[in-house]
This record gives sequence, C-alpha cells and structure tokens, in this order.
Amino acid sequence: MNAQMSIFDFLTEAEPQEGPELKKGVTVYKLILDVIEEGIVERFWKLSKGYGYSAKKPKGCYFSFWSPNIGETVFTSKLRATEESEKLRNTYKVIRAKDMEIIKEKNYIEAVDDSRQNITETIKLLKGNMIYFKRYPCYPFLEIYKSEGSAEKRYKEALKEITQAHDTNKTGSIETDSVPALDMYLASTGLWSDYQYAEFNHPTLRY
Repeated sequence: MNAQMSIFDFLTEAEPQEGPELKKGVTVYKLILDVIEEGIVERFWKLSKGYGYSAKKPKGCYFSFWSPNIGETVFTSKLRATEESEKLRNTYKVIRAKDMEIIKEKNYIEAVDDSRQNITETIKLLKGNMIYFKRYPCYPFLEIYKSEGSAEKRYKEALKEITQAHDTNKTGSIETDSVPALDMYLASTGLWSDYQYAEFNHPTLRY
C-alpha cells in the first residue's frame, strides 16, 4: 500500500461515484396529470442530489425531469405509465374531447418543414353552450356560457377575430374542415384549458 495515502483516499475508494439513472437514447414516458408524454433522453446533467434530464418529444419539443421523478411520474415502461395514468383518470375536473359535440367550427392549419401541421387558429361552437378556441402559440381554452344566445354571440366575435388574424398575418396557413380538440381541465384560475396550462396553474380536483 502507498504510504502516502490519506484518509480521503480511502473514502474515495469506499464510495463509488454514482452515474445517471438513465442514459442518452432511452425512451421515457412522463405523466402530467393523467396525460402521458413520450420522449427520448438527449442530455443529462449532474445536480447536488441526482441528475436533471432533457427528453425530446416526437414533435420536436422537449420536457425536463429530475432523478426523484423516475419511478414516480417518469417511467421507461409504457405499460407502467399507462397503468398509472388510468389510476388518475377520475382525479381532475375535465371535459373530454370525445364528449364534445361540435355544432360548427372554423380552422386554419400551417404545414411545417417535416410534413407536420400546426393548428394556427380554431374556433368551435359546442353543444352545452360551450366555445372551444385556440390561437397559435397560445394555449387552447374552453368557455361555458349560460345561454345559447351568449355562446353564439361569443362564437361570432371569436370567428371575426381569427379570420382577421389569418387575413392580416398572411402566415401561409390554410383553412381546413376540422382539427382535433384536446381534453380541457379546470385550473385554479377558473379557466378551462389543456393539461399543460392546468398543471402549471394547479388543476382542480373532482373531490
């Protein structure tokens, strides 16, 4: 044994350095409320406790998570993520897209370089005196009115707004018959929006 070794050398040998839990290229599934986002780990960085990670989603955006999230809200098994998502399905106040009945709508989309499409503007008048609308790059929102007349008035106002925006901006977007809506969650702000807005502004629980 080297006579020059100190107590710190022994501690270093006794405590092996811990590496990241996940490597680059690993597919992960992140649970946000009851929604699953899929991504591939592209980078990680060392923190005082554990690691931070950045994963790229199929559409090109990124999400981040941290070591304590792994096994709690982030999984490498899609089946496990799906099981955890199902447990939360009745946790939040939400209006599901599948339950929205469209009376009329107007939509504009814009093609991007990799053949994907962005929804630039959409406005939908729904049964139940509801208005669903989205203008890129803002969150989508859903408004509920007390009467058919009030909902119809708001639809006409929003329709005028998005038509003028489309005609003025000349973004290259085109009108299309229909675009999918998203599930709308009630946030603590009193607004109905998608899971990302609700998660950031605290979702309202059903019970």
